Amino acid sequence: MKSAILFVIFLFTVVQFSQAQPNEGKFIDINLGYGNTFSLYEDVPTTANGLFVQGEYVIGISRWFGIRPYVGYISTNFDDDKEFFNPAFPASRINMSAFFTGGKFRLVLPIPYVAPFIESGIGLSFGSVETVNQFENVNKNGAFLHIPVSLGLALGKRHNFELAIKYLIYTNIDVANGAATIGFSIPLEKEAQ
Repeated sequence: MKSAILFVIFLFTVVQFSQAQPNEGKFIDINLGYGNTFSLYEDVPTTANGLFVQGEYVIGISRWFGIRPYVGYISTNFDDDKEFFNPAFPASRINMSAFFTGGKFRLVLPIPYVAPFIESGIGLSFGSVETVNQFENVNKNGAFLHIPVSLGLALGKRHNFELAIKYLIYTNIDVANGAATIGFSIPLEKEAQ
């Protein structure tokens, strides 16, 4: 309970210094969330949960379009005591730990107080992934190509915060990461009056 209260205080403090696209200019965007790794096979319900952290350098070209180079980290671990245990294949498990980087664009509908957005691009992840199920037995380390896809809302009078669902899709290893995130942006340029 204490950590939740401290987190809320932290968020209200940050709002005084934060700004999110749909504003023009340059920003640093920070996203934190609950990460999830899952197989792209529909018949494999095995998932792993953990931490998702991402930072972006935001170049807001216009109020509706921005370019976002990004870096981040995801760490998820399978817990066989969870409800996602696959009784059809008891040895099923999935784990991932990776740093990732890339570039993406954001399209925004700049509505006051609630601005919906969509993002996509391309990137690389560096780390390890283990996927064991009835279709595959993969244990790889190295670099993996991914496609980031995000849907979300920039919120507030100045779009100070964002809530988003973010995915990193790895087609070459049949795995994806998803995260429910909250984020805030810090302006790097003084706002024009």
